[in-house]
Amino acid sequence: SESISQSSWIHVPIMQALPGVYWAPNALSVTDLDSALRLIPDLVSNSDGIAVIDGELSADSSGDRLVSSGAASVRVERDDPGILAGSVDTSQPGWLVFNEMFYPGWNASIDGISIPVRQVNGFMLGVMVTPGMHQFEFRFWPKSLKLGIIGSLLGVVGGLTILVWERRERFRTVGSLLSSPSL
Repeated sequence: SESISQSSWIHVPIMQALPGVYWAPNALSVTDLDSALRLIPDLVSNSDGIAVIDGELSADSSGDRLVSSGAASVRVERDDPGILAGSVDTSQPGWLVFNEMFYPGWNASIDGISIPVRQVNGFMLGVMVTPGMHQFEFRFWPKSLKLGIIGSLLGVVGGLTILVWERRERFRTVGSLLSSPSL
């Protein structure tokens, strides 16, 4: 058997895993997904807590821009499939980043008020949070699931309607036979 010497190995650093939800006090705006994906390995390896946001950070920003703010305390109170909820306490604005695949159908709310979900770090979810103590919730409720539920309910109602109609016709037939004069 052929052995491989240690000197022929190529060292590829593995990116440090990020927690399920984390605070990013800094945001870097990029205009395209390729730019975001090129930046991710460098950003994850440092501990500055930078979130790469797809698109502009605010109406008056243009191009790539770094926005910095302070630290926060994030507490996850519910982590179930399709739902992440908890609280965040911060003295400065920043980004709450949820390490879940960005996909249409994700919704977010802060203090019960619906807010836009942004694509962060190329493929994750993020929301901008203002200073203060807030309750947050990320919930996955895609259009396809809504349409599936509506279709299923219509199928059940249609099936029950057909069943009732057939029984009604059967009783009508039996009733007319019983009420006909016997010969």
